[in-house]
Amino acid sequence: WEPSYQWTEYCFQQEILKSGIRGWSVHPYGVKTPEEFSLGHARTRQLLQQYGAPDMPLLNTERGFAVEQRRGAEEGWSGGSRERALEFQAWHFVRQIMVDLLNDVRLTVWYEWDGGDAWTGSAFALTENDGSLRPAGKAAQVMFDQLDGYRLAGRRNAGDKRDYALEFVNGSGDKKFVLWTSPAPG
Repeated sequence: WEPSYQWTEYCFQQEILKSGIRGWSVHPYGVKTPEEFSLGHARTRQLLQQYGAPDMPLLNTERGFAVEQRRGAEEGWSGGSRERALEFQAWHFVRQIMVDLLNDVRLTVWYEWDGGDAWTGSAFALTENDGSLRPAGKAAQVMFDQLDGYRLAGRRNAGDKRDYALEFVNGSGDKKFVLWTSPAPG
């Protein structure tokens, strides 16, 4: 994804950050796991710092993981077993939201909700054609229900950099943790 960073830097060199924009949007494709894009968020933040906008909000305005490997969905295919693709998509959804929160990305937009895109069909969808939730849709529902009223307090040391322990707290001081181990890059 080097060309994306070159384009970003070109825009910054042309002083787009002084034009009145109030956020910078990324589409973090090109890597296979949500955790790998932490490097991309760090690189974008470094560029924002270098060009005088260290506090510019980052927005993830298109991220998805396909459950089919076919034309139009290649870039979102996360690999793994086809038999478990729906399960992988659910894991990836939750992890993408968590990784974005951890990297102070203010908004994450999932591509796509209902599979209405003529190019990719339902490869990325959170719902089936009949409106029922796929496992990723159910995972989203559970995650948002469980963390309603909580905010990210930070990442705790879990011993290995691929192990994640994110602590969330609410206004009463109650805590919840989201834990997972990420696969090796690629």
